[in-house]
Amino acid sequence: MKKTKVLFIYPNCMLSTLLPLSVAQLSACLKHNGIDVQLFDTTYYQTEEQSFEEKKVELLQLKPFDLGTPPMPEHQMYRDLQDMVDWYAPDIVAMTVVEDTLDLGLKLLESIKDYNKRVPRIVGGVAANWWHEKLFASGLVDYVCSGEGEDAFVEFVNCYSASMSKLPENISMADFRSSMRAPTDLDSLPFIDYDVFADNRLARPMHGTVRRMIHVEADRGCPFTCLAGNTLINTIYGPVEIKKLVGKRTKVLTYDKTSDEILFVDAFNIRKTRENVDLVRVNFDGGSYIDCTPDHLFKRFINGNQFVSVREYDTEAKDLKFGDSVRAILGSNNRKVTMVEKLEVKEDVFCMEVPGFNWFYANNVLVHNCTYCEAPSLRKMYWNAGKYKYYRRKSVDRLLAEMLFLKKKYKPDYIDICAESFLAKPEEEVWAFCKRYKKEIGLPFWCQSRTETITRGKLEALKYAGATDMQFGIEHGNEEFRKKWLHRKGSNKQMLAALKLVEEVGIPYTVNNIIGFPNDNRITIFDTVDFNRQITPKTMNCYIFVPYKGTWLYNYCMESGLLEEDNKSQTLLGGSTKLIHKYVTKEELLGIQRCFSLYARFSDDWSQIILRAEKFDELGNELYKMLAERFRRLYYL
Repeated sequence: MKKTKVLFIYPNCMLSTLLPLSVAQLSACLKHNGIDVQLFDTTYYQTEEQSFEEKKVELLQLKPFDLGTPPMPEHQMYRDLQDMVDWYAPDIVAMTVVEDTLDLGLKLLESIKDYNKRVPRIVGGVAANWWHEKLFASGLVDYVCSGEGEDAFVEFVNCYSASMSKLPENISMADFRSSMRAPTDLDSLPFIDYDVFADNRLARPMHGTVRRMIHVEADRGCPFTCLAGNTLINTIYGPVEIKKLVGKRTKVLTYDKTSDEILFVDAFNIRKTRENVDLVRVNFDGGSYIDCTPDHLFKRFINGNQFVSVREYDTEAKDLKFGDSVRAILGSNNRKVTMVEKLEVKEDVFCMEVPGFNWFYANNVLVHNCTYCEAPSLRKMYWNAGKYKYYRRKSVDRLLAEMLFLKKKYKPDYIDICAESFLAKPEEEVWAFCKRYKKEIGLPFWCQSRTETITRGKLEALKYAGATDMQFGIEHGNEEFRKKWLHRKGSNKQMLAALKLVEEVGIPYTVNNIIGFPNDNRITIFDTVDFNRQITPKTMNCYIFVPYKGTWLYNYCMESGLLEEDNKSQTLLGGSTKLIHKYVTKEELLGIQRCFSLYARFSDDWSQIILRAEKFDELGNELYKMLAERFRRLYYL
């Protein structure tokens, strides 16, 4: 029987070496179902004057490196795609896009528009969720896949080959929006397939060294779970059931471990997260209890004495034992667990976000909130469709088995563990993974996390397992600005303490900063510079804000008249073409961006010279060249 043939088109920013896990996973799913796959990848074509990573080298955000493969001319890209289509004769053409590559993707489809018009063109990826109208209006796209495509696209290919009578869930046409299916069980997916890429695509620069790197997905979505609707939340108005707070704004009681104080702070996005789920009841001395999902986190508390310091552990409800102490409101005793029992009935569950603190008091006991979300807009899309369980993570057995398979097959020398916030799990679980990783995999790796998730124990586990790099998002160094515009309420004090702990444990790290947010000005931008002057990361990234569609800041910019509909993203290094900056010009932003690392690393004695180097004129360029050479001698040799 003749195999169905699918041609993937991957429009990528020029020489951007990060491999798309989505394409690798979809290829694996298709091949697992007996479908043939080929890929056209634009990474090594000259689609821009300067590549993303070359620009980062120029901006002192990457140590110089050499991939050894120069890009091919752009005009050759279109001819090569046409030749591949003629040779391969695909039955279906598929493309995945982000907003930065949406226009390039449409140009590629335009170049093959005359190929067999009976062959469907289907587009997925993050941008496809928000740009349906543009994709269908182009006349080049027949179908759009929203949300996750592993199950939906395989079903689409099989149905289309058998004369499809009904569109699968997640697949839409211009005049019909399909319903959403539940997110995929990650453990059920086949191991990702890198065979579809050219072998040189495994090359990725890390601090000046070109590594042979594989990327392995560990989880998707929001890692923290939920409480039964009748759970009493300690609010500023007194105890209130969480289900009665849905859709409202209120202040809830939390604990600040930095100052060892309790205080009321704003809670956001109070909502029902899932329906009809299994629960456990955690019973405490005194007769109180909390009904929650089995993996909801508590602070298990160990009293210190003169020989043993005070220690706390993030512990899932199902792992609490008789006699365990959990942190309760100061002034009352820590609660003692008397029993954890599985409830016979299933209930709807609820949660909230308490940015910056990530814990709140329920029934006078400290429990975790739901704050880490890799894509709030995607999460909302699934919730609106009634699919409440967006967060999933691979089991340790499955994750390590996949890593071992990929290690043997592709012979990497480095692993990227892909997770929105890898340390957002109990310390015991981090240690369990790291001990097995060191024994079974044994390759250096990097991961990213949030500073709120850091503990010394978790960092020591990563160090033991071979972590040689981490990445954290600072985003903005002004606390009030960060609170208002980014909905991140962690204090600078907390972030600094966490990053100093990373330095003490000895794991090199990178920080991400963004300038040019709505209402940003030179003073607030330099609050971010000043924050970076207090830490010693291996690398400081400085990006320019891009209002990606689907985010609330995109909506704010549109409603405030700061953004035109035909705005084009120029990647995070270039910002946007049609975004109005009220208090700082685009040229000023670009000047601060190129001098960001200089301001952060050099002493105040250099500030006036650096200020002049912000200008893109002959003198400014010469001064920047001199300063950049000094920077590289000090930090990159």
